Amino acid sequence: MFDRLPRWTRLKLFLRRPRDDSRMESWRLDGDQSISVIETANKKEEYDYLASKAETSIAALNQKRASLGIIKPDDVTFCFDHIKQGEEYMMSFFKEEKPEQIKPRITFRDDDGKHSLQLRDWGAHEFLRKNPTHKHYMLWDALKLNNDLYQHLFFVGNHNQHRNIWLIIGIISIKIALQPDVFNHKPAQTAGFLL
Repeated sequence: MFDRLPRWTRLKLFLRRPRDDSRMESWRLDGDQSISVIETANKKEEYDYLASKAETSIAALNQKRASLGIIKPDDVTFCFDHIKQGEEYMMSFFKEEKPEQIKPRITFRDDDGKHSLQLRDWGAHEFLRKNPTHKHYMLWDALKLNNDLYQHLFFVGNHNQHRNIWLIIGIISIKIALQPDVFNHKPAQTAGFLL
């Protein structure tokens, strides 16, 4: 098996339909089959492709009865919520005996309005698990969410039992290519002689 797979690795893997989930996009790894690396994708090309598939809003995903989607968010803010006693937590998903006491939450706008969704990204979970509480705020730096030089796509998915409740299950960020300011461009100073 692999120690670590970079995010932009393309894989060949074998999947099966789960018996307990009727959502069209829901699949499980077929545990008896091998996974092989095909190639590494070009991040910019992949980001542009995914951005072209983004829906305009969570409402559009609900209308299509989708269970997965991509959203290009605006006005992103973030915070941590504390887990309330007795609140359902996906302990079996993360295979934890004791859940974290905080939940990362991201607020953003789409074409339908403002949303506040819980972040359930595996990398974010691992960051919080591996770092002491006083460093949890650094999660937002790691995700580039507080850096204006990056644009983001949110992978969102809904609950199997509550299909209008959405979670952010992944964040893809890419650095924005800065355009030169042609109106304030000064010619480069060069040393030389006029003949």
